[in-house]
Amino acid sequence: MRYQLAYLVKEAFRGLFYSPFLTATSFLTIGICAAVLSVLLLGMQMALSLTPERPEAGIIQAYLKDSYSSPDSIQSVEKNLARLSGIDSIHFISKDSALSEFKQDFDSEMVSFLDANPLPASFRILPAQEYQGASTNKVLLNRVLRIPGIEEASNNAMYLAWIEQWRVPSLLVAVFLFFFIVGSMAVIVRNAVKLSLYARKSLVDNMKYCGASEAFITAPFLMESLLLALAGSSVGAITAWGLKQICSLLLPGLALSGVWKWNLFLLFAITSFIACVTSFRTVRQFIRETRG
Repeated sequence: MRYQLAYLVKEAFRGLFYSPFLTATSFLTIGICAAVLSVLLLGMQMALSLTPERPEAGIIQAYLKDSYSSPDSIQSVEKNLARLSGIDSIHFISKDSALSEFKQDFDSEMVSFLDANPLPASFRILPAQEYQGASTNKVLLNRVLRIPGIEEASNNAMYLAWIEQWRVPSLLVAVFLFFFIVGSMAVIVRNAVKLSLYARKSLVDNMKYCGASEAFITAPFLMESLLLALAGSSVGAITAWGLKQICSLLLPGLALSGVWKWNLFLLFAITSFIACVTSFRTVRQFIRETRG
């Protein structure tokens, strides 16, 4: 058993170095497909996470008038807001807290030259789930604006409208491209295995004459295609790592650590599955076509 396994591994690596040009071409094409696949996986997961049902998606920011600065007036406005239907929670943000948040998000030097705090106090309103869509969130926004003491209110209207309009189409396009890339990788692996089979046809014939089973004949080519797919997947892994670094710089608040690791697992699992299934079917078909 040990010698058989050593022979299979040796034949798998020998097949990779039998035609360096074919191996390099297959590696590059699989690597490109894996890189595109890693981008698609990240895009699909981000598209799935962009949903109106996210708690922060429908947040309404209601700003108080300057005349409503006393504790009693602030409490009165909060009570009126609490009476509105469709509100899950209300969080008061004082002028000092608003300035602290501004300094965290932007350069503190932008407000260092000001003599007074120009930011108003506000209420951060989290709508109930049924009021987190674009249309229902707008209804709730209009109700908030009618509360005495509220000078201005804003929401993520553009974000919610974009999600409702483009989320499903973007997912459909991503799924179509996903299957297109998967099919392309299967064709690349099939052609590489088939060319390797024709180049080593005499070896396959000798193995058949010696009574080797289909599984034993198939194993070296399956391992060869698996090694090729794993090597190509490394290009996709590097691409996924690069995307993670770029997203971390541009969007520091976006947590991609778990998503990135999950994408790596999916990337290697998908390419390995394609390589194994395609090479198995290709070798099996070749053996049966040349049987006689």
